[in-house]
Amino acid sequence: MNTPPVAAVLALMTLVATLTLSSAAKAALIGASSAPKLARVPVEEGRTLQIRWIISTTSAHSTGAFSAQGVLKDAATSTVLKTQTTPFNQTEGAGPLHFEEPLTITADEAKTWLELGYR
Repeated sequence: MNTPPVAAVLALMTLVATLTLSSAAKAALIGASSAPKLARVPVEEGRTLQIRWIISTTSAHSTGAFSAQGVLKDAATSTVLKTQTTPFNQTEGAGPLHFEEPLTITADEAKTWLELGYR
């Protein structure tokens, strides 16, 4: 496969956070979203992206949120491309809760994903 000299587009289609709290708190977490959804990663260099998370909660929730790891997946097939252990933790507060997390995609990862057909 011929690698284009320009940056390959890798879709950050789904970064799934595993939110682990007590059962009472789990019921109060109602959603999670992240940005960016799409980023350009130079295949020859890789790139570190800053992912911004917003965790939605019910109004009664006050115990924050915790995530032990993030998973980068292909949204179409649910194939796991990368698992990253960079926990975020906010032990108190109601939503929306805001977190930032760096995601490093190495040149080797970008080349492998490009060879597998990810753009």
